[in-house]
Amino acid sequence: MIQRASRRIGYRQAVVIWIAHWLGLPKQRLAERYDVDRRRIYEIIEFRRHPASYEHARRIFAALYPQRVATTRFESHRRTGRWVIPGQLDLFG
Repeated sequence: MIQRASRRIGYRQAVVIWIAHWLGLPKQRLAERYDVDRRRIYEIIEFRRHPASYEHARRIFAALYPQRVATTRFESHRRTGRWVIPGQLDLFG
């Protein structure tokens, strides 16, 4: 499998990504739209790149979608830990 170059996402694109994230667009679709690897999208929504874009996007979202502000969860993506539950592997023999 050929891995494409991972381009960087600019500040304005990061604002649009936040808004799309809150509207429920899949991250894969966002990655395809900007021709980047999904990891670049996660860099935005995990506050690792362009953290100031969050507040900017939130103000724009409130102006564009005032009816959705009360029902939207404005949170970043949280990675789940990789752990083994004690006794889990005993199920296989």
